[in-house]
Amino acid sequence: MEKKRKAYKTQNQQNEANRRYRATEEGKEKTKHSTYKSRARVFINEMATFEELEELENLIKNKKMEVLKMSRLEERIIRGLSFIKETGEYLVEIESYKIVGDSEDMIDTFKCGYIDKEDLEELKSFVENQTEVLKGDFPKKVNVIKETDDGYDTIDVFYPKQN
Repeated sequence: MEKKRKAYKTQNQQNEANRRYRATEEGKEKTKHSTYKSRARVFINEMATFEELEELENLIKNKKMEVLKMSRLEERIIRGLSFIKETGEYLVEIESYKIVGDSEDMIDTFKCGYIDKEDLEELKSFVENQTEVLKGDFPKKVNVIKETDDGYDTIDVFYPKQN
């Protein structure tokens, strides 16, 4: 049975319950989180200068990279990279495959977006050093593809760590 929260008849009773909750460790942490998040939004929306917004963008980018460190190779991880865009020179996809004899047989592909030539090294470094394929998963790789009138040309292939 699901535990329901207690309802209070008066606002004073509710205020007292809120005070008791905020005195707990969980309440302190959640209140702190909510307050900081709200202050960040107000600062960004009402006070930040262009230069401060650029600084915050860099902080956010660095924090995302830190959070993504050694992530499981997935479509959402690649899509979340700042240099993956809606349009660009090359298509980026993740391909899962299985090894059959001396060759790879494709199982599935996931389109992640597009990348420009100058960002290829950054993508390679990210895939090879900060992503992995977990034991039990099909092997995966990141394909960088040039779309042509005749079809597709593979430009590069990056392999994550295999566990």
